[in-house]
Amino acid sequence: MSLQAIQGELSGLGLTSGQENIPTVAFSRSLALGEGRRTLSWIWYTVSDDELLGTGEVHACLRVEWVKARARAERWREEVMLLEEEMRRAIAYCRWKARYWELAETPKENCTTQEEFVLYEGVRVYARRQADYERRRALQWEDEWRAIRERAAFVLTSQLSQTGPDILAAPALVVELELDYYDSMENEEIGEP
Repeated sequence: MSLQAIQGELSGLGLTSGQENIPTVAFSRSLALGEGRRTLSWIWYTVSDDELLGTGEVHACLRVEWVKARARAERWREEVMLLEEEMRRAIAYCRWKARYWELAETPKENCTTQEEFVLYEGVRVYARRQADYERRRALQWEDEWRAIRERAAFVLTSQLSQTGPDILAAPALVVELELDYYDSMENEEIGEP
């Protein structure tokens, strides 16, 4: 299937060139983490004689890789929103856990014996150490993620203002794959993968 045929199929589904993934900010190595850029294995670049002559079809597995890459490119907004929410929740959890440890200290008035007082002191020291650890972790993550979160907020607000809020309500693209179960069973019996 040619690139023009694929683009024709996609345009028939309501996808227009206005929904392409256009870069909105300058490239920064510290912000370019994840699967945005991937290097395919050498095996994806080998072709059969039929493909060189133009008579063969593209391997099904290569088509699957292409569909995955296209889905990642088209769904980047959702991924940015999910990443922002995960970072926010991680920091909020650290703050909640610090407060939990602060409240875990037992009141001194409940101690009636020397053993209970010693036990109380141990619990109090441990709870303070854990609360301090959680506060420091929240601050560390806030500092490490500040640039990424600010850039994500800027990109999302500028993209949403350009495309409108309906971009989040766009219908999902349904891809149907045909799997010939019997052919794969015959290949396994012969010893082929």
